[in-house]
Amino acid sequence: MRAITRCHPERGNLRKPSLRKGFSLIELLIVLALILVMAFMSRDTWRRERSKKHQVACTRNLASQYVALQTYSTDHGGWFPRLTNATSPAQPLSLLVPAYTTQTEFWICPAAGDGALKPAVSFADRRISYAYYMGRQRAESPSAMLVTDAQVDATAKLEKQLLFSADGKGAGNNHGADGGNFLRTDGSQGHSPSHASVAFPLATNVTLLNPTR
Repeated sequence: MRAITRCHPERGNLRKPSLRKGFSLIELLIVLALILVMAFMSRDTWRRERSKKHQVACTRNLASQYVALQTYSTDHGGWFPRLTNATSPAQPLSLLVPAYTTQTEFWICPAAGDGALKPAVSFADRRISYAYYMGRQRAESPSAMLVTDAQVDATAKLEKQLLFSADGKGAGNNHGADGGNFLRTDGSQGHSPSHASVAFPLATNVTLLNPTR
């Protein structure tokens, strides 16, 4: 009887191709990069939306300020608040409280991070967020500036000259590097980027009182 010899295939031939498990390093890096890009895009969108909300809230502040300023000027021969030897905008503007308004929150820009003011209490010795052109009259040119967000300094500004912080640091950075708002003597408002969109001159007997840190 002839013996039957079985041929055993090599072990290597019995192995099935292995399924790749997990991600390669390159794939992980790609996924991580996509996550980071999405995070930065979301962060930038959130920052823009927050900045827009702050700008809108700031314009509401200026509108509320003008109501009190206009009422004061009616009782003072058309003059907006003046105070001899004033060194800060808070000093003359606090003359509005409490006779012309008991509200003080609209002197703090929502984006500036300045401390809250007590209602119906003089804030002459406190810091407010806005610069004030002291010495204006309501009968002046409608384009005359009256109140603005804090500026880089207390000098007159030509068009295209630096008005608000350009990098979001230092003086004039109420809204970071997103410029700031302004209020004219007729109650109209506007917005300027960091470099003045229009001229911000100083007339004779008008002093720009700028908040300092």
